[in-house]
Amino acid sequence: MESDLKKTLKLKIRQPNLKSLRDLSNKLKNSQRRTFVVRFGKLLNLLEVTVQEGALTTLAQFYDPPLRCFTFQDFQLAPTIEEFEQILDIPLGNKKTYLYMGHYPSLATTAATLGIGVRELASKKEMKGGVEGFSRAYLEGYALCLAENEKWDGFMDVLALIIYGIVLFPKIKDFVAIDVFLAYKHERRSPVPAILANTYHTLNLRHERKGGMILCCFPTLYLWFMTHMFQKGSQIETISKSEWAHNIASLSEKTIVWYSYEQDISEVICQCGDFPNVPLMGTEG
Repeated sequence: MESDLKKTLKLKIRQPNLKSLRDLSNKLKNSQRRTFVVRFGKLLNLLEVTVQEGALTTLAQFYDPPLRCFTFQDFQLAPTIEEFEQILDIPLGNKKTYLYMGHYPSLATTAATLGIGVRELASKKEMKGGVEGFSRAYLEGYALCLAENEKWDGFMDVLALIIYGIVLFPKIKDFVAIDVFLAYKHERRSPVPAILANTYHTLNLRHERKGGMILCCFPTLYLWFMTHMFQKGSQIETISKSEWAHNIASLSEKTIVWYSYEQDISEVICQCGDFPNVPLMGTEG
C-alpha cells in the first residue's frame, strides 16, 4: 500500500468561500430554519462542514475506475444514492430524478420564481463555459435585499438556489446555474442522483487524466466517508495530508464502520430494469 501511495495523482480541490452564505443563513430564525429544512433538506448543514482537503485528495487516490468504487487494502466502499439522500435529507421517495433536457428554463419562469422583473433578470443573465446562470454576487445582494424587507419565502428560495450552484453543483467559480434548482422546486425532481453522478464523473475524469481539479459536492462526499471512517460522535481532528494518507491507507475491514443502524435504510436501489446496477446521469453528461 505504501508503494501505491508513492504513485499518487496530483489532485487538488477548490473549496468555495462559504462565509457570506453562512452570514445569510444566520438571518433565519429557528422557526424559519425548520421551514427551510422541510422545503430543501439539510442544505444549511453543508455550510458548517469543515472539509479537510487532505482527506478528499487522499481518498480519491483509492478510487478504482473500472469497478466504480474505492478499493482499500482488504475491502471496498462505494457511495450510494441512499447514503447521499440521508446526508442531505432529500429522500427520493416517489420523486423523479433530475435529468438535463437539453434546454434551460424560460426567463419568465426564472423571473417568477425569484420575484424579479424579466427585464432586470435578462440584464443579469450570463453565459459561462456553456452554462447559463447568474453571478453569485448578484444573487447574494438580492438575498440581502429580501432579508431587509423581511420577504422570507423569497429569501429562502434564493439562498437555496445559491447553495445549489455553489455547493451542490460547483462548476464555475462564483457562478450559479439555475436548472437543477428549478427542477426541484417546480417538479420535485430529486437532485441527489445527479450529485452522486457528478461525484463519480469527476473521480473518473481525474484518474483518466492522471490528476487535476476535483469538482463535486465536497461536503457530501466528505461526510459520507467520515461516517465510514469514524464512529458517530468521534472528534475529527485537523491533521496534515500525510497523516490522512497514513490513516486511510491503514484502514481495514475490521476498523471501517460498515453501516450505521441509525440510517435505518429499509430499501436499497441495486438495479434498474434489466441493468444489474443503477445508471446515473449528472450535469456533466
